[in-house]
Amino acid sequence: MMSNNLSLKFNFSYHGHSVINIDLEIPMEGITAITGVSGIGKSTLLKCISGLKNPQKGRIVFKDLIWFDSEKEQSIPVENRNIGFVFQSNNLLKHLTVQENIKYLTKRSNQDLSESEIDSLSNVLDCTHLFSKRVHELSGGEQQRVALLKVFVSDPKLILLDEPLSALDTRARNQLLNVITQYQKKNKVPILWVTHSMIEVQQCADQVVCLKRHQVDYFNSTESYLSSYQVETPLEGNLGVSLLGLFEEYLSDYGLLRTSTSLGELLVPIEKKQLESQIVTDTKSDEYSKNINVAILATNVSISLEKEFGSSILNQWFVEIADIQSQTDCSKVVIVMRKNGQILYSEITAYSLNRLNLEIGQMVWAKIKSVSVY
Repeated sequence: MMSNNLSLKFNFSYHGHSVINIDLEIPMEGITAITGVSGIGKSTLLKCISGLKNPQKGRIVFKDLIWFDSEKEQSIPVENRNIGFVFQSNNLLKHLTVQENIKYLTKRSNQDLSESEIDSLSNVLDCTHLFSKRVHELSGGEQQRVALLKVFVSDPKLILLDEPLSALDTRARNQLLNVITQYQKKNKVPILWVTHSMIEVQQCADQVVCLKRHQVDYFNSTESYLSSYQVETPLEGNLGVSLLGLFEEYLSDYGLLRTSTSLGELLVPIEKKQLESQIVTDTKSDEYSKNINVAILATNVSISLEKEFGSSILNQWFVEIADIQSQTDCSKVVIVMRKNGQILYSEITAYSLNRLNLEIGQMVWAKIKSVSVY
């Protein structure tokens, strides 16, 4: 029976110093986040998997295909591994237009994609209007969208992402997060994603690998990671959660999207053009086409003992306090709330905790301003 794992057992050294020593089996399904402090070997790991670097010793096996074996002196070239990869600095040909980049790729990789298929992918990534521009004329966000388009067009068996969104603003990053997760769900292509962002882990990952001391320190589901490991993990950005919302209605007069989530109804401000790029149309799967991911930071969630009616805050959920976590900064605490199995975080002051007399097991109202959801 054919394996469905990526088997990694190798050592990569530089000038006699071990950069990464890996012994890991990763199921080739969903999105796997790879975290750890800078310089721990995350990028080197991806480069060894892709074939851009070769370990000194070990084996790399994708399903039943041996990509690298030091004992057999076997190494499959990069171009024969059918991997799509996007790094912080993209690999676009700067002197060509976007369209010329795509044509060059399809010709080189012998991909037989129709014009309509390429148009469909470019519409999803909002790249069509960029086709006539040269790469050096594009913004950072536009270049990363085009880099992702190149990956999608190549129809890879595995996608490697090395902090591709780190230089983008919040809105641009969230838009691409949705596009990538929707693409993965539709095409079932496994993705390995190096990140320092807690939001990216929560919003995208199905499982998490954490590297420490140049080797695997932790590998488990994202749910387990967030509940038991996140405090010790060097991730950047505020604590928050990702919610999967089911499209209900678009209130065009107000630019508001109404969705239903496991926590309750959620109203999110969004431009129609952006909404269309995030909710990918797929005639074969109505459920897929109506799902959208949103992120809610703990700093944007307030707590009340009663529901407020005379308020501009549109999103209010009745939830149970599951835990109260102290922080390094003694002036703040994190309230962990739960409803229907979904976690929600709120970061408040220790003063507010005492003033409201909050306790574990207590039912409270969590309030989120619509403009703070992305």
